[in-house]
Amino acid sequence: MIGNREITEKTRRGMWEHYKGNKSFLPASIQDLIDRVSRLNDGPDTGFRRRNTAALLANYFFDMREAITQNYGLLRSGGQMFMIVGNNRTVAGGQEVLIETAKHLAELAMGAGFSLTEMLSMEMLSSRDIFRANATPSEFVISLRKS
Repeated sequence: MIGNREITEKTRRGMWEHYKGNKSFLPASIQDLIDRVSRLNDGPDTGFRRRNTAALLANYFFDMREAITQNYGLLRSGGQMFMIVGNNRTVAGGQEVLIETAKHLAELAMGAGFSLTEMLSMEMLSSRDIFRANATPSEFVISLRKS
């Protein structure tokens, strides 16, 4: 799994500086999401975990961008890649913020040169999900093809 909520203040600041210096490498929709979460969590009463959220989101999308780019380089022309991901949500500034992970990862993949061939919604089987209280109702299968 990529991502960790338990980071030090120094690590958070480093991640945030990296984001600010490299955000142009991410699609505008991802930048908007990260910037919105940062703005909403910028209050003096914000706990350290919520304060970490924007930097962690940025780090997650940079890591996924790298993984997608590496997979693109490994595939032959016409090769396929599939990702199974679920959307997520967080609370920032007292508001629920939807994180459309599937859409954002598809955008990253298209930016890396993939063609989106299909995005299928897949119902979750709550009986096998140990985190079902916080689960999203579906995941997405993202089907990509190297051009």
